[in-house]
Amino acid sequence: VTLAEDREDNLWIGTEGGLVCLRNGQIKTYATREGLPNNEIFAIAEDGDGSLWIGTHEGLSHFANGVFRNYDLKDGMPSAYVRCLQITSDGTLWIGTNGGGLIRRNAGQFHAFSMRDGLPSNAIASLRQDNRGSLWIGTFGGGLARLYDSTFTSYSTKDGLPAGDVWS
Repeated sequence: VTLAEDREDNLWIGTEGGLVCLRNGQIKTYATREGLPNNEIFAIAEDGDGSLWIGTHEGLSHFANGVFRNYDLKDGMPSAYVRCLQITSDGTLWIGTNGGGLIRRNAGQFHAFSMRDGLPSNAIASLRQDNRGSLWIGTFGGGLARLYDSTFTSYSTKDGLPAGDVWS
């Protein structure tokens, strides 16, 4: 489902059976028995400290020093179904959810953005920061959005996109 390479050249692979690390030709799998909230991995991102953030449909997990710390609804997330992740150049973790909108995690706090704030859809499919600092948000059904300077700008089929789903 997803791939990420860390700073030590390990390949991390998200599968339906857990999080897989390919290191020096050896495979190690992490699953719910090791502390993941769910074995179906949708997103992986490495932060500035070298730890991993993992998105599943039952929550967000932070993997550091061999230990998983999980976050979900009880921790302030509006949705535990994490579809995509992006860590921006300022170290902010952005979380795209499947119906709960866009979540920003900064300084240990979660803040949600939704259609009320200008997103074209609350179902987020993809995230990417560009070289100018804008966060681009692909959605299911709502097209594309750009977050820059705290303002959302949307692009849809009315603007020339061929479809409303933007996967990547």
